[in-house]
Amino acid sequence: MAGLLRRKRQIAVELETVEGTAETPAVGDATQLVYNPSFNPEIDVFERNPAQASLTTLIGLPGVQLFRGTWETEIKGANDTASPPDVTTVPSWGPSLQACSYQVETVSQSVLSAGGSGTFLDGETIVATVSPGQTAVIYKNLDLTSPPLPGPLLFVQGSTPIDPADAVTGQTSGATATLSGAITDYGLMYRPTSDNNPINSATVTSFEDGVKKTFKGSRGNATFNGTVGEPAFWAFEFLGVFGSVVDDGLLSPVVYELLTPPQLLGISLSLHPTETAGASLLFENISFSTNNDLVPRLSANDSAGALSVKIPTRSPGGSMNPEMETVAQFDFLNRFIGANSGELFWQLGTSQGNIVEFYSATTVITGVTDEDRNGIAVAGLTFGLHKANVNSAGDDEIKVVVR
Repeated sequence: MAGLLRRKRQIAVELETVEGTAETPAVGDATQLVYNPSFNPEIDVFERNPAQASLTTLIGLPGVQLFRGTWETEIKGANDTASPPDVTTVPSWGPSLQACSYQVETVSQSVLSAGGSGTFLDGETIVATVSPGQTAVIYKNLDLTSPPLPGPLLFVQGSTPIDPADAVTGQTSGATATLSGAITDYGLMYRPTSDNNPINSATVTSFEDGVKKTFKGSRGNATFNGTVGEPAFWAFEFLGVFGSVVDDGLLSPVVYELLTPPQLLGISLSLHPTETAGASLLFENISFSTNNDLVPRLSANDSAGALSVKIPTRSPGGSMNPEMETVAQFDFLNRFIGANSGELFWQLGTSQGNIVEFYSATTVITGVTDEDRNGIAVAGLTFGLHKANVNSAGDDEIKVVVR
């Protein structure tokens, strides 16, 4: 008997060139440090129970062959050893997040000259004053109305990029500023996409101490989980089309990221910063999920009964548990009742190359419950992540930047 060991496992995730066509996993696809991996078939069996003289049933027929896989992985920066590190290096969890219908972009930064005005808004297009064909899209609201001079302007360059020292204007806010000095890389940003082009389906392979399970055309759901004192984790759930199960050894040599994951200690978190206590809430846990709907593309042409899995809808949201505050400090209930939106931001880590930040410009409290933590009153909050208004482009309800 083999006596396979459950902890001797690897998970390889590779984005597909052709949706539903399995890729061959390589050592570079299996660099996530995974916790609690589990892979199970989801195959309905057609019961053959015709009318007969006997009540004994006939052998059933397995139908559409789907596979569901779940695992957790530490959230940390990429395995870059340069000094300073290349902040655009893809982290081990990057391809998995892309297969949860996230797109990836490089965020640039530039310091500003004195004399700007207004507030640049997250997601708005900025245009160079001298050359209107040069554009970029803002990452994170930036208020220029309060001294001292704020931090750098963060943006994703357009197809015709803005140049250093350009004067720029926000096309929604009307805010103005002049870039000063070089434009440099800030980090790698992941944000949702409603477009499946380029293809973001994946082949997921589970290596299990001598057994290899493969499912293709897969897409998933990503949930962030953070608890005080512990590393933060992505909890991934993938659904795909069964490909094969064969005997095969573990991949070798797999080079894992050397970085230690930042803990949920000393993090910077701000919820609805217009509230007095918005940047000083005392909380134990925070989580959010893309809440993707995973739906198989059924196909009688395919021997497994499906081509791939799609994400037709999503409804991102999360929860956290800050200590209850007075109305003057943070008016949880009335902000919930009034459907008041505000920013949500938190950052893990402080060392360049091992910082991961999370930002939503339009966060709405969707529930407040009266809870207890060791005798201290706690506000059990749920929140939704949304686009700014019905006319905004969307695909910006949550942004994850690794830098």
